[in-house]
Amino acid sequence: MERKDVLGYHRVSRLTQPLISMAHKSLLICKVLEVPYLASFTVGTGETSGCPTVCKIIDLETGEEGLLICNAIILSSFADYGDALPGKIFELTSLGIAEGKAYRAVDIYELTDVDSAA
Repeated sequence: MERKDVLGYHRVSRLTQPLISMAHKSLLICKVLEVPYLASFTVGTGETSGCPTVCKIIDLETGEEGLLICNAIILSSFADYGDALPGKIFELTSLGIAEGKAYRAVDIYELTDVDSAA
């Protein structure tokens, strides 16, 4: 991380992670860092409100870490990996809202290095 001075102090580490949603992205190539979990965002009253299931990832195109908001399709696809999910690389392509559904369809492929695929 780039070191930055703020009023004479140095930033040590970033405590927040950007949220990444396939509703706002058409293609994502990412490496999964953790198994999905229920985020616990609090509002002014201290109660959680509509917390999504998220998965910590690295966007391999930008190099940034973030929290991927996991819809039912992503969760279902990732569930097959169980605890072996971290370290896997995936291509996620947004296909739009499925007819008669309330969620966005996502096409998911596991990727591997070209050299190790031979």
